[in-house]
Amino acid sequence: MTLNYSYSETEFPIILLYHRISNAQIDNQYLSVSPENFEEHLSILTHCYHILPLHDLLLSTAHGHIPRNAVSITFDDGYADNLHNALPLLEKYHCHATIFVAAGMVDDALGFWYDVLEDIIIKPHTLPPMLNLGLLKVKFPLTTPEERFVCHEALVTSLRSASPRIRKPILHEILSALGYDPQAYETPYPLLSSKEVRELAASPWIELGGHTLMHPVLSQLSHENQYREIRGGALLLENLSGKKPRLFAYPFGNPESFNADTCKIVEQCGFEAGIANYQGSVDADSDRWHIPRRLVRNWDRVTFKNWLTNAHKGALEERTLAGREEKLMSLLRSHMHPQYDNSSLAPLEGIEKGKCSFRITHVNTCMGRGGAAKVTELLLRAQLSEGHEARAVVAQNQISDPAISTFDPGPNRLKASQIYKEGLLDYHFSGSHTLLSRNEIQNADILHLHNLHGGYFNPFSLPLLARCKPVVWTLHDMQALTGHCAHALDCQRWRTGCGLCPYLDTYPAVMADNTHRLWRDKKMLYDAAPLWLAVPSRWLSNMLPESILSRHPSEVIPNGIDIRLFRPMEKIEARRKLGLPEQGLIIGNAAAGGPLTNVWKGGTFALAVMKALREFHHDTFFVGRGTNEASDGPGLRLLPYTQNEEDMRVFYTALDFLLYPSIADNYPLALLEAQACGTPILAFNVGGIPEIVEDGESGIIVPNQDTNALIAAALRLADNSELIQRLGINARKKAEREFDVRLMSKRYMQLYDEVNKSFLKRRASSQHLSSTAIPPSIGQKYIATARICGLLKEETTYTSVSTTPVSRQFGLDRGTAIDRVYIENFLRANRTSIRGRVLEIADNSYTCRFGSDVTKSDVFSAEPGPGVTMVGNISDAQALPANTFDCIIFTQTLQFIYDFRLTLKNLTTALKPGGSLLLTVPGISQISRYDMDRWGDFWRFTDHSIAQALQETQVGCEIEVAAYGNVGIAKAFLDGLAAEEVDAKLFETNDNDYQLIICARLTTPYHGKILDKGEYAMPDTKDWATINVPDNMHGLRAYAEVHRYGHYRVLFQGMTIFCHDLLSFYMAGKDIFLHGIYDFTSDNPTPFVIDGGGHIGLSVLRIKQQHPEARIIVFEPDPESLALLHHNIATNRLQGIEIVPMGLSDTDAEMAFNSGKSDGSTLYGENSDTTIKVTKLSRHLKRTVDFLKLNIEGAELSVLQECGKLLQNVKSTVIEYHGFPHLGDRLHEILSILHNNGFRYIIHDFDNETNANSKPPFDITCNTRYFLLVAGYNCLPVPSTQQ
Repeated sequence: MTLNYSYSETEFPIILLYHRISNAQIDNQYLSVSPENFEEHLSILTHCYHILPLHDLLLSTAHGHIPRNAVSITFDDGYADNLHNALPLLEKYHCHATIFVAAGMVDDALGFWYDVLEDIIIKPHTLPPMLNLGLLKVKFPLTTPEERFVCHEALVTSLRSASPRIRKPILHEILSALGYDPQAYETPYPLLSSKEVRELAASPWIELGGHTLMHPVLSQLSHENQYREIRGGALLLENLSGKKPRLFAYPFGNPESFNADTCKIVEQCGFEAGIANYQGSVDADSDRWHIPRRLVRNWDRVTFKNWLTNAHKGALEERTLAGREEKLMSLLRSHMHPQYDNSSLAPLEGIEKGKCSFRITHVNTCMGRGGAAKVTELLLRAQLSEGHEARAVVAQNQISDPAISTFDPGPNRLKASQIYKEGLLDYHFSGSHTLLSRNEIQNADILHLHNLHGGYFNPFSLPLLARCKPVVWTLHDMQALTGHCAHALDCQRWRTGCGLCPYLDTYPAVMADNTHRLWRDKKMLYDAAPLWLAVPSRWLSNMLPESILSRHPSEVIPNGIDIRLFRPMEKIEARRKLGLPEQGLIIGNAAAGGPLTNVWKGGTFALAVMKALREFHHDTFFVGRGTNEASDGPGLRLLPYTQNEEDMRVFYTALDFLLYPSIADNYPLALLEAQACGTPILAFNVGGIPEIVEDGESGIIVPNQDTNALIAAALRLADNSELIQRLGINARKKAEREFDVRLMSKRYMQLYDEVNKSFLKRRASSQHLSSTAIPPSIGQKYIATARICGLLKEETTYTSVSTTPVSRQFGLDRGTAIDRVYIENFLRANRTSIRGRVLEIADNSYTCRFGSDVTKSDVFSAEPGPGVTMVGNISDAQALPANTFDCIIFTQTLQFIYDFRLTLKNLTTALKPGGSLLLTVPGISQISRYDMDRWGDFWRFTDHSIAQALQETQVGCEIEVAAYGNVGIAKAFLDGLAAEEVDAKLFETNDNDYQLIICARLTTPYHGKILDKGEYAMPDTKDWATINVPDNMHGLRAYAEVHRYGHYRVLFQGMTIFCHDLLSFYMAGKDIFLHGIYDFTSDNPTPFVIDGGGHIGLSVLRIKQQHPEARIIVFEPDPESLALLHHNIATNRLQGIEIVPMGLSDTDAEMAFNSGKSDGSTLYGENSDTTIKVTKLSRHLKRTVDFLKLNIEGAELSVLQECGKLLQNVKSTVIEYHGFPHLGDRLHEILSILHNNGFRYIIHDFDNETNANSKPPFDITCNTRYFLLVAGYNCLPVPSTQQ
């Protein structure tokens, strides 16, 4: 549901978010609101706002009926003070509230991990001097306030990303190491008990909502674990409260804490909306799975009222949080060191205290081309002239200067293609990892980074550099904030995680939409890197608080230029130098690639202005800079790109005004240079341009991409030379006042000084970091990702003698487990078998994801739990009811069962006839310690052992077994890497000597009963007429022409066959039984046959006559024929037949269908009267097929085309070709397909009864219908596939 209504922005509903209502001694998270302030909040709300229950507000919003000033109150997490402190006040003021409870934390005496860390580490009290943690393998000194703060932040980062299963053992170790008894520890913020949950649920003022079980970061969990958390939390909360929760709030709730998969699961679990923690009001664009809220702080009455009525609520939020770290430091100092003084911190070696003399190394893509390169060069030269030791290290250099050196980006060209194909950027470069070994970097006091995009810098190098050197990073565009693009234009996805990118072609372009992965990786790396940001414009600075760089300090430092080089000159002299007319209006622009062709620089708008100007000023001349070569045209001169300042000075001065219709920009140097030369600007209001150009003073600014406004402003300038002159004079004054490069350099020196001091503090309170150290916060994930991408040398990061894996959690703590890729591919390929009544172990997540036409979903577990419908020991003979399930999904479980053969017997017995067991087992795998300690981890399998075990379970089952994996995949899996960290191409290779996982499908025989009736009805045949038909069918035709339609029981060749159309029975029967058109030979005693178009079963009956042990899959979509097909097979007690109630086509879909009469039903009839389901034949050709019969009424060509090379798995075939006039002649295409797949073929027509006029003399017209048989035999060696 999308929320739709039409109020002004200030009247949009607000959902308020509280956590705790308590007086906190220390509240570094700012989550506590005192009871006194909370009562003041309620007093204001009840007098000035309309307070609605959250569910009612969302429901009203969905229907467009919203009371003015609507507000809802919510609480997150489930603190006990919600009952004891908040509820009495809510009752007093008659206010409804929704409390989102993490149900698995109810009755947990320890409380939330982040509350514990805050209480025991940063609360003012005495701690031991060192915290040594074995589980995390880290040590933290705790002797100063700074050290405590660093320890707290590092542990928060580690535990936030840890899985809930290992988080509590780590927390217990921390408590023990700091002198607490984990069992006796009392949290300052107790959580609700079961009894307290029931009390809240009984209140008419409270609704309880879902908030998972254990409050994890859901986006870090696999699909299955997300489902367990969300569904399990809902079921447990319902059990505790007696009420089913209707609404769900995402733990943490920020954009990166959940994903699209999370939202789907929340909807799947029956919730009506997903509540986030985006700071915003509910508006017309709010999606019900991304409902925003406003986080309330501990504000007094006046502040809270101002916040409610202020349209810029974020500003107050920033002021509230401002200086949080310093306030905490002050509190700790007063407790630990009353006379604490940080002035004793020593400066970096070689720098005199109090002086700004630095050794600076700049890093950029290149030197000699582009705005970022020019700023880097200008700053470098200014710093050198001021006596600093400045250097630049770049990947490409077009300038000869000893202060500039290059390094090899070190691209892995073998990985590059795959990385770019997957939509990733620069992950294949390794040269940036070696920067720390260069003297320019090692000797630097300040490392100043510029553009890191541009095809040279691996993003994983950033924390490596930032942990070892003070880093200032100047953002020249938006690329650091987004998944990939340098300018987001109107897209706002950079705020919440990118993905679904609308501008994949925007520089730097990507080949596939993996922008969420890029955004997520950037955030992870930024969070691990201490950075100080510099931005040229306030426009970009205002974006930082809402971006993935929000936690890093930033400063606005505008770009500068050398105003001594860029200065006015005589306009006529400048025009003469360029060979331009000395009189008349001359405008121009400069842009890489050419100002008239560069879309970003507004080429189309420039052309529109030129056209309009020439209508009124015929002598208008346009000059452009930036093309690859010079060219002239009528009233036009295009000059090549140049970095020569004097050439650019002449260019700018020659113009009456600079036309700069850029549609996306930050702080372009061209505008600074032009104004310094006394040339006014005409530009759009984009980016930082309004900060450079003062509208009406040094130029004219018009709304972005407003062509009419741009033309009107150009005409205004063209008609007023005095205005141009005044603007030009002011432009030069502004340049002298604000654009001098020396001013830019001075501001950077001040920033360097602050950064240096801050870095020294951090270094003094942290462990020593060598220049080659891997950043602890990236740790093994950095090494693993770098290694898989080919970024680090094998011997330096991973050797055969390594005894420590990257992860012991099968990669689940890092992403998707590698074996899950194979499991999900296997289930996806067999999704048509996941139907009817389905049983799954532990939960039904795979049933929900891959099932089709599931009528009932059961879950079996050894213990009761959320969603479990059957409990017991799967090895017990009575554990499962016999003959019950159409499908059983049994993945990665058999290894935990000692008597696995008995379990397999129980599983197959529980299947209905024709049911499927979808089984996966491990080959190469670590031990699951969790399961080993609970019930045991006994077995590992091979494809041979599992095939043998399945064959022993029940006679007559169809068994398909396949093994997957290779040595590379096995290494990565044993090392605990996630699938996302492995080159996708590795999954395409299987080496049978390294079987990571074995997948098997077992299908039980039918034993006379075929399938459930489903949607079709079996006929009642007790009153049907019985007809004895001679084996040679003598006399049947004449009788059938008189008595064609009816209900007939035909006794023929020892069989009983039911039909409605006696003539159709005769026509098909003579061809099938007398002429043997579907007879085939096979050396396989149990041939596998596919019968496409089974009709009422005559072909199946004939094949079973010839091959009694044949295994047949028969497709038939027509409901009437399908009922007779079932009845005929059951009556004649045939076994080993699977009936698929679908047609064959080149797609999986529903299609129009002409049911016709008898055997005339077709997908390609001219008058469709119903719809049927169709499926692809190719999914059944992944094994050897001994005989393929196709009689599918005109669909044969499309079906064969879709099969492609899989037809080579077919040994022999008979295809009935239907020459329908409205379809055209397509026989040659079918023959070509057969030929290309190695078949020899014979074309045979039917007799005159079937094909009238098929014998001489011919009587053929354009409307003649005819039928042919194409019999083919495959002369190629049929690939060996599983039988």
